[in-house]
Amino acid sequence: MRRNSRPLALAALAAALGAALAGCSASASGQTTPTPTATTAATSTTNAKFSPHIPGLVATTYDEKAVPSGAAITVSVTTSPTGTVATVHATGLVASRTYSLDLHRKACGPAAKDAGAAYGTDFAKNGKNPFAMELSTDADGAGEATAAIGWNVTSKDAASLVLANRADDASTVGCVTLS
Repeated sequence: MRRNSRPLALAALAAALGAALAGCSASASGQTTPTPTATTAATSTTNAKFSPHIPGLVATTYDEKAVPSGAAITVSVTTSPTGTVATVHATGLVASRTYSLDLHRKACGPAAKDAGAAYGTDFAKNGKNPFAMELSTDADGAGEATAAIGWNVTSKDAASLVLANRADDASTVGCVTLS
């Protein structure tokens, strides 16, 4: 799996995420719900497999050539007093491809546009950068990406993670509704 060139930063992030995950509880659906820890950090984790849109399912593929049905994704969002960290792990995607990932304001729906505007598109008004990242897959179609910002993103700010195809016109190819 291809990784960022910042191994020390990723090791620190993994340690922080491990500490934050210790304060989470799993629901019957296998998704994790936020539980504050002694450090006041909270993590929400969404685990899902992609399929064409079916109401109630978490991950939707809009292009099976770019995001095959059955591809798996885990999205962890940790908020703490120092900001927000999002980590994405995926398997079963197209090999050796780069996807753009960003948070969107609404949940996924039958059409790619249903997720609404990307979080951070009001940069001119609030001076905050968009919360975006790139995920590059290896020869097996697995990849990971991490992004961090110095403020808290809430469920009012972002309800989904959208995958865009970097191989063409950046069309939306998949969506994950966050828990």
